[in-house]
Amino acid sequence: MAGGAFVALLGYYTSKEPMPIIKVDVTEADREALTEKWVQFHEEVTGGRPTAPFKASPKELNVFFSMLPRYRDRIHLSRAENRMRAEISRPLDPVLPLIGKGRYLNAAGTFDVRLGADGLPRVEIVSAHVNGKRLPRWLERQLGRKELHQDIFHVLGGAACLGQLKSIEIRDGFVVITPLNSGSSQEEQ
Repeated sequence: MAGGAFVALLGYYTSKEPMPIIKVDVTEADREALTEKWVQFHEEVTGGRPTAPFKASPKELNVFFSMLPRYRDRIHLSRAENRMRAEISRPLDPVLPLIGKGRYLNAAGTFDVRLGADGLPRVEIVSAHVNGKRLPRWLERQLGRKELHQDIFHVLGGAACLGQLKSIEIRDGFVVITPLNSGSSQEEQ
């Protein structure tokens, strides 16, 4: 019975067609600029030097996701007041090879990010619609605990950096990462 219920939910919350995602023109120069900005921040933080907070705009976040094969052309981020809005269309074949074949997870929602008490970044889904249907709140909370934040910080070399962070937040349309040793006299990046 549990397996049948799962398959029914899969059909209810997924689609046979991908959702159109807004494509952001990303150049190699955009990728290089973002990489250089992050490398400078990362080196200063892990080197213990006073460092201004790292600020990433929605465009820069889209540039970042364009560098990850798992998310390239499958996610679009935009500003939503003091949160971010994400649209995601992801094939389920890699995640559920047998029952997800030919199915897509099409989702849109708003989220917030923060640094948890354990020092790990957390994504809090504020609201989400999957396949046009509102997700139950318990499922939104469960999804916010999963892999996305781990993927991001692993790729960015975050293991060496995480212990040096004071906060992560969305402020004025930017994701702002503030180090413990934040240079108060330095202008924010």
